[in-house]
Amino acid sequence: MEQTSAIITTAMAKLEEMDRAAAARVDARLELFMEHERKLWESQERLLREDWENRRMLFEMLLSRLPGLAPQTQQPQQPMHQYGLGNYDNSFCQGGPAYSSTPTKHGEKSTYRHL
Repeated sequence: MEQTSAIITTAMAKLEEMDRAAAARVDARLELFMEHERKLWESQERLLREDWENRRMLFEMLLSRLPGLAPQTQQPQQPMHQYGLGNYDNSFCQGGPAYSSTPTKHGEKSTYRHL
């Protein structure tokens, strides 16, 4: 009876050790996965910022080639909407700009004129 009890105790100790080792491997893999996800997130954020900057520069270059559409000297820090058209003068419209050159806050109405 003692011998059976000793075998069971030894087997249980080995199983517990195997469980701890497996849990440590799972934790290490999870940590590696989380680090990889952080790097992917940072890379995605950097790419989005670079893409935004490149699109803004392209837009400004295109506007500078059109007569009377050069961007104003003071650029907004944040885009007014997804294309960043907030502070550009639309003097190509009849009678000057089609909207106020003052950027509006979220929820405020723009001051569009009827032409």
